[in-house]
Amino acid sequence: MVFAMMFSTHTLYGQLYNPKDVYVVGQDACIQSLVFAPFGKKLITGSWDSHMKVWQLLQVPTLIKDTGENIDAVEFVDISPDGKIAAVAVDSVVQIWDMTKYYLKTSFSSGKEIVSTIAFSPDGKKLAVGYLSRTGMIRIWDMASEEIFLQIDAHSGFVSDLEYSKSGEFLISASWDTKIKLWDVKSGLMVRVFEGHTNHVKSISLSEDMKTLISGGDDKTVRVWNFETTQEIKVLKEHRGGINSVDISNGSEYFVAGGEDNLIVVWDMRSFERINRLVGHTSSVQVVAFDPSNGRIASGSRDGSLRIWSNYAPSSED
Repeated sequence: MVFAMMFSTHTLYGQLYNPKDVYVVGQDACIQSLVFAPFGKKLITGSWDSHMKVWQLLQVPTLIKDTGENIDAVEFVDISPDGKIAAVAVDSVVQIWDMTKYYLKTSFSSGKEIVSTIAFSPDGKKLAVGYLSRTGMIRIWDMASEEIFLQIDAHSGFVSDLEYSKSGEFLISASWDTKIKLWDVKSGLMVRVFEGHTNHVKSISLSEDMKTLISGGDDKTVRVWNFETTQEIKVLKEHRGGINSVDISNGSEYFVAGGEDNLIVVWDMRSFERINRLVGHTSSVQVVAFDPSNGRIASGSRDGSLRIWSNYAPSSED
């Protein structure tokens, strides 16, 4: 149920600016993960109450499907590029859901290793899975055969985030060992390593042109990297707590970060200047994501709320 619409005023480059239309949807448990379906018509959330929920995005978010209670918390959700399949991380299992009729098709089990993150390949034929293992294990599953295509001991700490390159040739991994690595998905060989974070790297996002990588971590920094050279371009220190999630907008105009300090910060992708600080969550922001269709930002928090932010950036009238 939508229980509030929030309006608040923030400072933008010394001027007052109002991020309008902040819709707040209440839940009872931490929202740990969320993902927009292609074209932005639906949003999927995973929460610590063991539920995956599907929201219709009209004028306000409307719950259209609750898949029911799982055996454990839902730690991560992702959706295939065609929007027909969802992957849901629950304990040591990845559930594969049909999103046209909302039923559980199959599941991939890892034995005792807990699943931490998942990512579909751009063609939807492969699913990369990261684990809370000391060897930083990553498995790439073939969706057709339901067999393991590739397994890599990628890090010396837990794998916290994964993202495919737009071409699908490479996989980027972030880890608690403070490193970000680039992998050739055919050979399993490491291509590049990005070093600079001084604590756990929690989240990564790659620009559409594959030139810029954004990362956030428990060292309270958001870092901007040249993806081709691994050079660190900028270190942003706006947050007072660890960064849990980062994302780049469709078109690579903005990027956003959410953190342990309950704060969401929006940045300009070209100048690396702060566009806005979105305040409203009363506990740690666990996940942020841009709507690919219209640039709205969705955020999930330990306070149990899902928030949809729009009109957060300046216009010619401001």
